[in-house]
Amino acid sequence: CVGAYGNPIIRTPNMDRLAASGVRLNNMFSQFPLCGPSRTCFTTGQYPQAHGVHFNGVPLRPHSPRIPRTLRDHGYATAQVGMFNIEPRIGEVHGYDVFRHQPAEYPKWAAERGVTDTYPYGGEPRPDGYYGRVDYPAEAHAAHWVAEASIETMEQLADRPFFLEINERYPHLPYVAPPPYDTMYDPDEVPIAPSVSRDREDFRAIQEMHAIYYGMISLVDDAFGRILDAVDRLGLTDNTIII
Repeated sequence: CVGAYGNPIIRTPNMDRLAASGVRLNNMFSQFPLCGPSRTCFTTGQYPQAHGVHFNGVPLRPHSPRIPRTLRDHGYATAQVGMFNIEPRIGEVHGYDVFRHQPAEYPKWAAERGVTDTYPYGGEPRPDGYYGRVDYPAEAHAAHWVAEASIETMEQLADRPFFLEINERYPHLPYVAPPPYDTMYDPDEVPIAPSVSRDREDFRAIQEMHAIYYGMISLVDDAFGRILDAVDRLGLTDNTIII
């Protein structure tokens, strides 16, 4: 769901501007339907049948290749910011000089801003199947922390060759968003796949969840825009590859 790929409803101006200035791939697929194995494909350059991680929580073999380890061996400073789903969740094992893990840092960061109910990243639990609004400002959301921590890391490493891996968790179950993203899209206007029967008793809930999902994407896009702006501000644009 990105405007650059022809979606007429989604608002993703920052991902769209990156697409407009670079190469846009049209033939893509997910390597695996679980986050841990899929992320492992990115960091190793291997399919699951090669790297051996077929479930969340399965450790990556010590001898498996890792992009940050290889780049560090060739003189790059290496960093990870966000949600890390590759076991073991220890930065040095994978070759990161800087390892900013969302579960460890974000709740403290939000608490410093007066937010302790950071659902779904802590705070008060909600009923199973909950979706909709979370009552804290977007500026205190984890996506905002990811952007801020990424910018801080770039500022620290900007004077040398560096590799920064940004692992944003959103959009992800549960489908929740802070205002104004929770009401940014009209459930009646968000497209639903033809394979979903309109006669389902929960069809309205499906529409509402899709609308929230779109809002989650726009929230991430806004955070991504802050990172792109920082790349420009730090004078890194002409010497940085963004994937």
